[in-house]
Amino acid sequence: MNSINPHPELPQIPALLDAENLRQLLNCELIQDNNIQTRLHIEDCRIIRIKYRPGRNCLITCALSVSTAGGARASDVVVYFMVCRDGESAQVYNQSLSTATISTLFGPGVFHLPSIDSVLWIFPNDRKLKGIETLSDAGKIKNEVVPGILRQFRDGYRIAGHIDLRPIQYVPERSCSVRLDLDLQSGNRPQVEKIQVFGKFYRPGECESVWRALNEIWNSDECSSGLLVIPEPMAFLHQSQSLWLKWLTGKTIDEYDLGSEELSDSLVQMGKMLAALHRLEIDRLPATGMPDIRRKLDSTVDLISRARPDLQTKLLEVAGRLVSRFDSIPVEKNATLHGDLHLKNIFVQDDRRIAFIDLDNICSGDPTMELGSFIAYLYFRGLVEKRDLDQIEKLAASFIRAYAETGKVDPDERSLRWHIAAALIHERAYRCLTRLKGDRFHLIDNLIGLASEFST
Repeated sequence: MNSINPHPELPQIPALLDAENLRQLLNCELIQDNNIQTRLHIEDCRIIRIKYRPGRNCLITCALSVSTAGGARASDVVVYFMVCRDGESAQVYNQSLSTATISTLFGPGVFHLPSIDSVLWIFPNDRKLKGIETLSDAGKIKNEVVPGILRQFRDGYRIAGHIDLRPIQYVPERSCSVRLDLDLQSGNRPQVEKIQVFGKFYRPGECESVWRALNEIWNSDECSSGLLVIPEPMAFLHQSQSLWLKWLTGKTIDEYDLGSEELSDSLVQMGKMLAALHRLEIDRLPATGMPDIRRKLDSTVDLISRARPDLQTKLLEVAGRLVSRFDSIPVEKNATLHGDLHLKNIFVQDDRRIAFIDLDNICSGDPTMELGSFIAYLYFRGLVEKRDLDQIEKLAASFIRAYAETGKVDPDERSLRWHIAAALIHERAYRCLTRLKGDRFHLIDNLIGLASEFST
């Protein structure tokens, strides 16, 4: 993990990005200073996710290996910190006491660590995801979650004994994804059918619109004909604010080498499928457009200028060029957009067919905006993996050709280059600043350089 140029509002961040330092701190402040049983000891700490919110706070998610008395087998525990500005952690802690109701290995589900102005939640306690408390209650899983899924998925089926639910991805205060394995029987038949289900828990009020959109896509002619593939929607459970889909077997495209033939072939498939998605007409989707990009650009320029003042002149030059052309960029008719299109959200099934996954951010907007965003992501991946960018250019060109041939429309080149340049700044450079992952903070230089090329 890298350090950032410290901002005055969160000076403690750099020290907390050292996993060993964090382990020692937790052993001291979480266990000893809070009078937790001395039989507990944190053997290992692994930082798995960072979300820096400039000027506000920083969320740091860790996986802990915790041993008990006599060096017994260690337990894996997931925790997340909210690193606060000076003096704000006490208020956050007091407001969280009434919501962190699940007992944990450490006793309470939330702790105040005043020496680092932080509040610590222990999974499945979460400040905003109330539904994931279900994961700690086997009775609720068996008597509420599973029957709710079966009622909407397979009428007449019953549980045949085996229920296995395990978290697979946790984004604190945002979402939690799980895998549910079930053994089912129907009627008097002795055969046991094994099914696997993907579930996702959301913040209150965020799940219904995604559920409605997924069903509209699933029932569309594009899906029926196989031009567009998504996981089959199975159930929406209001009480736990969770959405359940049929499990897909395979892997995401990001597991392929950027130079592989498999990735190139998959991007051609993906270009065709994206054209089918963009053709869909779905009502009541949130809209995104040029004013949103302008706001993001302005915010990102301000943040990067403060964190990397050495880049301010060049960044202002590129952003100024983009803004000067803001009103002259052609805007296409709104289409249905995936909303978060990158290689981890494109799934290659065992039969080599691809599918779009994680459509939580589905929206309507100019399709060229999404094309530019995805190509900006490809260039970002090329920089991360130190690839020849000519290779990325060829991948992007074959993707665009497949999209254009299927959609029978050629994206306006001037508009596409503008959106690539904008996305390199307000999406890719922004994430390098806020995710604090590896050495990506230093990729901001290259991203701005690329944005400059695409904006000329």
